[in-house]
Amino acid sequence: MSRNRFCLLSALPPPNIEEILADHSLSNVCKPLSRQGIEVSLSNLDRELLDRCMNRSPDAWKDFTDRFLGLVLHVVNQIAFARNLQITPESRDDLVSEVFLAILDKDYAILRKFRGQSSLATYLTVVARRIIVRRLAQLRIP
Repeated sequence: MSRNRFCLLSALPPPNIEEILADHSLSNVCKPLSRQGIEVSLSNLDRELLDRCMNRSPDAWKDFTDRFLGLVLHVVNQIAFARNLQITPESRDDLVSEVFLAILDKDYAILRKFRGQSSLATYLTVVARRIIVRRLAQLRIP
């Protein structure tokens, strides 16, 4: 089976953050757990990292990207594999950058929407998947 090849076009507009945030409400990711009254505990490291990012502490964003870069790369690779796409390293890097830019957009709006109903990693996985799938749809990649 041959794999599709594509190159991201830099002329495409950035993702619409309001649309991503409104799409099925990211806060409902772990709704079954919240219905049972179970809160997923946020690790001290993640709580501190979120606080530092919200307060724009020095090196907070660098620490955030260092912590979650592997997760976002995994999501990109998983989506490419699931869609039978062979993406170039440059396109992969572009998709990863799209995710991190969306997180930064509007003063960390995506992070401010995080309600702790899942782990931060789970929340960011859902966010990354939605951003990447929307970008691929804009590129009309099946």
